[in-house]
Amino acid sequence: MHPLKQIFCYHCYSYLFTGKGAEQLALAVEKACNKEESDFDFLYSLELSIEEKLKKVVSEIYRGDGIEITEQAAKKIELFTQQGFAHLPICIAKTHLSFSGNPTVK
Repeated sequence: MHPLKQIFCYHCYSYLFTGKGAEQLALAVEKACNKEESDFDFLYSLELSIEEKLKKVVSEIYRGDGIEITEQAAKKIELFTQQGFAHLPICIAKTHLSFSGNPTVK
């Protein structure tokens, strides 16, 4: 069966009722995650360094040609690596300044 033949939609009212408002959605996500058949795979190996994971996301998702890591960010990366978090997936939050810290760049 084609994976798009079964698409389910759920109302999420967590903004009104906190956890209880998202319960139906959470149960649906749990059910989807527990399906035995899945072709999900990460974009990168979880064994890569944090920097290498960031480079992979930038090049493959955003079609960028590199990353710049500030001194402050490098210290955080080092701390997270020392704390044993480097093997985890990377989550990137996007804002209107996602591609540059310079607000004049469009």
